[in-house]
Amino acid sequence: MPASSRGRYNLPPRTRTDAGKMRRVGFELEYGGIDPERSAAIVGDICGGDLVRESPFRYRIDHAPAGTFYVEIDARFLKERKYREYLSSLNIDVDRLDSLGSLEKVLRDIASTVVPCEIVTPPVPMDNLALLDDIVEALRQNKAEGTKSSLLYAFGLHINPDLASGDPRYLLNHMRAFCLLYDWICADSGVDFTRRLTPYINRYPEKYVHLILGADYRPDIHTLIDDYLALVGSRNHALDMLPALADIDAATVLAAAAEPELIKPRPAFHYRLANSLIDDPAWDVAGEWNYWVLIERLADDESLLAEFTQAYRRLVTSPFDIFRGAWVDHVATRIEALAR
Repeated sequence: MPASSRGRYNLPPRTRTDAGKMRRVGFELEYGGIDPERSAAIVGDICGGDLVRESPFRYRIDHAPAGTFYVEIDARFLKERKYREYLSSLNIDVDRLDSLGSLEKVLRDIASTVVPCEIVTPPVPMDNLALLDDIVEALRQNKAEGTKSSLLYAFGLHINPDLASGDPRYLLNHMRAFCLLYDWICADSGVDFTRRLTPYINRYPEKYVHLILGADYRPDIHTLIDDYLALVGSRNHALDMLPALADIDAATVLAAAAEPELIKPRPAFHYRLANSLIDDPAWDVAGEWNYWVLIERLADDESLLAEFTQAYRRLVTSPFDIFRGAWVDHVATRIEALAR
């Protein structure tokens, strides 16, 4: 990524939806080292609004000018208080347990050693993304830890840009561009080894990549959804299309999904390849966002997309070529065509 793109939020070719509205972007920032209560106070100080405690594991900031923020420990067992069910099964009346507050604090402290604290932003207009910079800087000042701080950490930054269109060609080209740039982004951004060991940022299966990169693959929206469900299906990919596809056809997607309760239908991409290196002064959200913008630029340029596809077929000849060194080197020589 050119150094000049750091600190500056580049814009994709299409900043407005087909309806003419400015596209928005939601972010989910994961980190360690600061508990949710302190984190929520930091966000409230910067963004304004009213701090509301839902539990020791989840806070929200209401009435902020940008919208509602959430700060939480990203563990369903804690957020949904499933430990209450376990205690109740032992005939312990959790509502009368004097030490419940202390128990929850202990659970929170234990979880925070391996489970990230997460700030979930409201959707922010694409022309106002710098709002995040003050939050990151304040967290850094308060000793927030990024994914490289511990072998137990696998923290990331999830980026959720509004779709500009629900047209199947638009969606398909973005998935194609993601497949073509995935290996180069991993190499250039230095995706942490610990994160690569987790299932959450997988590339798409080779069978699906082969299908969608085919020049004769021109699906309608129903075929696009059916093929994605049949050959990808899982949420555990660096570009998770299930929320966007569920927004188009919730009945089909949720019926086929392994964990439908975790899918939130919305007209947005769910991109989570980005790092969270919040304790590194050289890292910023803009740099990670700009990798996504390269995907959108490649998706928007069909002639360049065809060129990249042909080169990929030539240089990636085996599914066992897991490092794809020749392909990464080739993309590096052509990336300036997108970094304009």
